[in-house]
Order: sequence, then C-alpha cells, then structure tokens
Amino acid sequence: MIFYARTRPGYDELVVTLGRTPSPIWVDSEVLTDGELSELRARGIEVTNFTRPMHEPDVETIRLHHPNDVIWIQS
Repeated sequence: MIFYARTRPGYDELVVTLGRTPSPIWVDSEVLTDGELSELRARGIEVTNFTRPMHEPDVETIRLHHPNDVIWIQS
C-alpha cells in the first residue's frame, strides 16, 4: 500500500496510528523539512515529495510509479 500524506497533521497522525513512518510514502511539498526527508531516506524509508504545492491530490503521478498498488490518500 502506498501512503500519501497531504498535510503535516495528517502525516503525524498516520505515523502515530501506524507506530512508524510507512514506506513507501508520498508527501505534498512543505509537509516535511529537507532535514526530515534526508533522515527518513537515510533510514531506508522510501519517501517521495512533491516539489510544488498540490491543490488537488495528484494520484495519477503516484499511480505512474506504483501502477498495481492500493493508494491511501489523506483527505
């Protein structure tokens, strides 16, 4: 399952609920700092961040990279 967090509160709630940062995870821009992104990647977590604000969920881009996976989207 691919997780897509659109806000910082949504990301934080997901991590608390799961008890960990899921991998792979996609996040909108400005959800995580550059330092947080680097730290997660150093821990082996597959995290992809959009580099511009997304006004609508960009599921199609995620689906291009993960065509057969279920995508969980924070709404």
